[in-house]
Amino acid sequence: MGARFIRSIGEMRRRRADHAALVQSAEPAWDIMLDIYACALERIDLSVTAVGIAAGIAPATAQRWIKKLAALGVIERLADPRDRRRKLVRLSPAALAAMHHWQTEARAILEQIVRREEPS
Repeated sequence: MGARFIRSIGEMRRRRADHAALVQSAEPAWDIMLDIYACALERIDLSVTAVGIAAGIAPATAQRWIKKLAALGVIERLADPRDRRRKLVRLSPAALAAMHHWQTEARAILEQIVRREEPS
């Protein structure tokens, strides 16, 4: 897809700024939010411990970012109903709605690029 594709990635990242509920911060936060969002789409419960593993970051880094994101109201921590020792995380309703909207925009951008790049 070449340069247009690379530029579209930048455009998708910039589109995050259009959504107040999405954190504009370091990439570990975005990686965590993307993973929690993907799990929400798949209806998978995600534990605090699994966040770091899934996002490919160290457990201590994941814990720090989960704490920050929770303080900002982006994610919610809740007890696992099957195991009270375990904590689950999910996006707040506002962040979930913003992620849905961002995904729609990102998909539209990628579809436009693919259509332009397809041979005639």
